[in-house]
Amino acid sequence: MLTSTQKHLQQQIELAINHGKLNDAHLLLVSNIKNTADDHFSYFLLAQVNVAANDISKTNKLLATAISITPLPLYFAHSAKLAVLNGQLLDAQQHITEAIKYLQYEAIECDLIANVLTRLGHYKLALEWQLRAHQHAPTNPQLSYNLAVAYKIMGQFNDAQQLLHTLTQQQPQYFQAHYSLAELNNNK
Repeated sequence: MLTSTQKHLQQQIELAINHGKLNDAHLLLVSNIKNTADDHFSYFLLAQVNVAANDISKTNKLLATAISITPLPLYFAHSAKLAVLNGQLLDAQQHITEAIKYLQYEAIECDLIANVLTRLGHYKLALEWQLRAHQHAPTNPQLSYNLAVAYKIMGQFNDAQQLLHTLTQQQPQYFQAHYSLAELNNNK
């Protein structure tokens, strides 16, 4: 779990990334690292800044540095995501194996792990992680949708249909959910 200071820093960096202020985020994190060379969390966040800048090579190096300082499961999860997106499936498998040893994640990280597991073909395990994500944030429409997709992949069509029906009732503008629900209804 993140400390309150880390959560605050993460919010600052996410805000800077969302507003395209990558240079500001970079300068803040580099300053943190200069002040505390073993600030693994600043390395991790700097990796996120580099993802936003599409510098995947630098991102991988920064994540490796964060892991070498403090091998947190969250860092392995993000390394697995990058590896799977780059087609490095053996690396992705190694990283995700480390990440899933730890169970205390926020909803968004459970979703990330589920997505990596899906891409690696571990559908049953991916469904378990998607359920965790949904349990942490049952009103998040994207997580509900992702769980419905996981249900579909596992052939649990009734569960998928029920969840999509609820989602379309709660979020009438969520067109992707409408489409998936219609697709399920047409396959009967």
